[in-house]
Amino acid sequence: MTEEDKKSDELRDRRRTILRLAWPAILEMAFYMLVWIVDTAMVGRLGAAALSAVGLGGQFYWTVTWVFGSIGIGTTIVVARYVGAANFDRARKAGEQALGMAFVIGLVVWAGVWYSSPWFFRLSGAESVVEMSGTVYIRVISLSTAPWIAGYAASGVLRGWGDTRTPLYIAAIGNALNVVGDYALIFGRLGFPALGVSGAAYASAGSIIVRFCLSLVAVLRKENGNASNAYNTYGPGNIARPGLRFTRIFSPDFGLMGLIARLSVPAGLEAFLVDGARTVNMVFLTTLGTVAFAAHQVVIVAESLSFMPGYGFAVASTVLVGQRLGEGNIRRAEEDTKETVRLSLMLMSLTGVLLAAFPGPILRLFTDEAGVIARGIPCLMLAALEQPLLAVADTLSAALKGAGDTKGPFYIAAVASWGFRVPLMFLAVRVLGYPLPVAWIIIVAGVGFQAILIYRRYRKGDWKRIKLE
Repeated sequence: MTEEDKKSDELRDRRRTILRLAWPAILEMAFYMLVWIVDTAMVGRLGAAALSAVGLGGQFYWTVTWVFGSIGIGTTIVVARYVGAANFDRARKAGEQALGMAFVIGLVVWAGVWYSSPWFFRLSGAESVVEMSGTVYIRVISLSTAPWIAGYAASGVLRGWGDTRTPLYIAAIGNALNVVGDYALIFGRLGFPALGVSGAAYASAGSIIVRFCLSLVAVLRKENGNASNAYNTYGPGNIARPGLRFTRIFSPDFGLMGLIARLSVPAGLEAFLVDGARTVNMVFLTTLGTVAFAAHQVVIVAESLSFMPGYGFAVASTVLVGQRLGEGNIRRAEEDTKETVRLSLMLMSLTGVLLAAFPGPILRLFTDEAGVIARGIPCLMLAALEQPLLAVADTLSAALKGAGDTKGPFYIAAVASWGFRVPLMFLAVRVLGYPLPVAWIIIVAGVGFQAILIYRRYRKGDWKRIKLE
């Protein structure tokens, strides 16, 4: 076999490994996006006020839960590193500690969200009808906060072991229940009362609880036979069963808890800054009126179609870098990252082309209101330009996190969100009164700025020398 043949085989194996990890995560995100789209489409039939209530209320709730759900990122990083080093007992112990921490944190977050939700709408300056419906939406869906955050940790365990398929199957089941629940509870079908906005929240909360129960069963299942896990035999990207022990979930190991927290906190702060900035920008956009704000919400949902490949390749990047560094194979970590970025860039650019080519038909999937569609078309075309930039930023950020560098992406998010997007959005919308398309120009420019900073951080190479313990 020639040297060229060896390189070709190696590239083929690398792509196979990346896709084995990425495609289930892509489909998993597709299911979540489907539910978000269905929620938006069904609530959109209730009018612009209901759409704004769910949009603004959901932004507040998911901002808070994403912050604490970042424990799933820290869990994946630690578990993947131990799995790569073939320290399977330590990997299991890390997963057990993460689950216990996540559930307790979720209970505290639920109480905070429940009591603070009315104040959020009052501070936002939203119309009274939006405030009333949005508060009900947040309080209902917040009942599932502890299972939601613990579910993040459970998914982090599975991914760290190289299993991205089980989270996919769980998402398929849970989100199918969510769609049926939306249909039944929003409009009063299948013998259920018509609950409107609160019906969407009950459907989401119920599906979250079901997904958590299934995730818990998955991480507690033991590997068949004598093999410690599939990674030991076949390498990264192969499915393994963690086999966590339920009795050890609430038996604290403060060393491991501290390690997971040290990696998770910057990721959580990053999520807080990014989603917090997005929430502030949404508050700015409410001054443009209910129709313009509804158009912004519909564009966000439509744009989310392109997030699926980016998310999948980001998951693959985190897992592969963590496991390769656990092996001590820096060269393979670099090569895997390079190929992952290339594949993500290709697919997200393709989805961007589709958004730019068919903005009207895509927006009509989510709303019938002509004014909302007219204002949304130029914004969706601008969002198409964002897709290749997101591919680079998200995949390289995930690679840094997989290596244990969660602080770098946090600092970059702080600069890009609060040093760039928020001040410009305030100036353009609140001070100068520019229309919605100008806001989207700022959003796209902010992503480009962030992609440049992430690329420079990755190229510096400090991530190659990070030791977790």
